[in-house]
Amino acid sequence: GLSLLGGDQWLEFGRQAAGVGTLAIVLTGGEPMLHPDFKQIYTGLKRLGMILTINTNATLIDEEMADFLAADPPRRVNVSLYGPNEDVYRRLCGNGAGFNKTIRAIELMLERNIPVKINIVPNTINFPYLDEMFAICRKFSLAVEMTSYLYEPFRRLEKGQQLYRLSPELMAQENIKWDHYRYNEHEMAVRAILCQQGLEQFEASRQTTGTTGLRCRAGSSSFWLCWNGRMNACVNMVQPQADVMQMGFAAAWELVKQEGKRIQVPVQCNTCSLRRFCLTCAAIGFHQYGVFERVPEIMCAATEHYAKSLAQMVKRVEKKER
Repeated sequence: GLSLLGGDQWLEFGRQAAGVGTLAIVLTGGEPMLHPDFKQIYTGLKRLGMILTINTNATLIDEEMADFLAADPPRRVNVSLYGPNEDVYRRLCGNGAGFNKTIRAIELMLERNIPVKINIVPNTINFPYLDEMFAICRKFSLAVEMTSYLYEPFRRLEKGQQLYRLSPELMAQENIKWDHYRYNEHEMAVRAILCQQGLEQFEASRQTTGTTGLRCRAGSSSFWLCWNGRMNACVNMVQPQADVMQMGFAAAWELVKQEGKRIQVPVQCNTCSLRRFCLTCAAIGFHQYGVFERVPEIMCAATEHYAKSLAQMVKRVEKKER
């Protein structure tokens, strides 16, 4: 069976992490507040001087939990919003009551001046309701972070099932909706021009071959400590991995760093003329193909669709000016 590590063990990990220079920690899961020692872990890490962020669905944040957090606030609480109503929550999460609990938790935290940001992962169920979800975020004047690529569980991929991930065309549409939420008209116009320019060089820029090292923080300045005491370079990478319980924290971190330096990713992603608009991520290539060296073509297609859609804005303006 699965053995849950207790609060004392997590705080020991925290002390060891602080010893190698860790400054900021994200408490996430699953749902971190389901851990029976959540408050002990939170308070203990705070006393170590850690900058804490919490990723949560917020359904366990009631008046008492909101008061607890407000007494020594985290840097931010990132709330996952799965839909705009009970029906979508029921279809996606299996429990429609989660919607009202989430909205109430947001209200409770804002009343206590706890910083809140909304995380949205569009999928085949909630995509038709994105505008309604953004309306909720706008009502509370909340920043939104959105991830276009949905990581299907490996156990599902092994069975050839991809039930919730959007097509590249819909991934492009979701990012445009997000853009309209976070950018003003002038900023959108600038992005459209940059897309048009990038498209002119797109095919030529993707003719490069070869590999290069990771350019993200995974395994260099950040790590992921899993529920079972294993350390990964990134939340979405199952490799490299080290067993902190057996090796000790410092040795595990050194191993993950060294193995991370050996990871090679396609140069093509770095030279692509649309790179600034793409979720270029080594983990996506690994998730798609089981290797880091291959270009994740699903992101190439999504980014090209996105750029062509925005570039149409420039053409419409030019046509209107004539």
